[in-house]
Amino acid sequence: MQFRPAAAGDADAVVPLMYESSKGLFDAILKAGRDDPQAFLRHDFLRGDGIFGLRNQVVAVDGGAVVATMTMYAGGRYGELSKETVKSVLGHFGPFKAVGIGARARPLGALFIQPRTDGLFLANACVIPTRRGQGIFARLLDHGVERARRDGLAAVELDVSFKNTAARAAYERLGFVVTTERPYLGKAGLDGFRRMQRLVA
Repeated sequence: MQFRPAAAGDADAVVPLMYESSKGLFDAILKAGRDDPQAFLRHDFLRGDGIFGLRNQVVAVDGGAVVATMTMYAGGRYGELSKETVKSVLGHFGPFKAVGIGARARPLGALFIQPRTDGLFLANACVIPTRRGQGIFARLLDHGVERARRDGLAAVELDVSFKNTAARAAYERLGFVVTTERPYLGKAGLDGFRRMQRLVA
């Protein structure tokens, strides 16, 4: 299995996986009327500069096919990437719909905290259904740890939802510990997040 940066030709494989990784959040923020969150994710992926941009995605490839994906970026770039994602929202939806997206996103703001500037942040990880349970996700995490070490970063961070206790247990087996908890206090039926961290020796 090979891990490599995503390329434009990976969009058909990566975008549905990114969407599946956080479907509830993407729908709550981006879906209104006939809007398709995956169409926006594809726009940001191909544009390349936002959080979901191809320059911040790593794919696992086996037998020439993408079998998993994960967002990885240095925490110090969070502000810059967020601004680029806002540009993608404006470019894809236009200013009128962007106002509605901003209004839907505002109550969720407390769920998203800036990563540590000396860390590598991981998000939107997903393995194709036919390859789950084969250790691919753990290998992606190991790849992230090695990348952080190579880049001289002090930690690897990620968020896990309160309800995803299986993932939390898996992260803990891989050396991650909970550092912060952010419950969801809104009315949309979403879940809170735990920030987890693994220091890089």
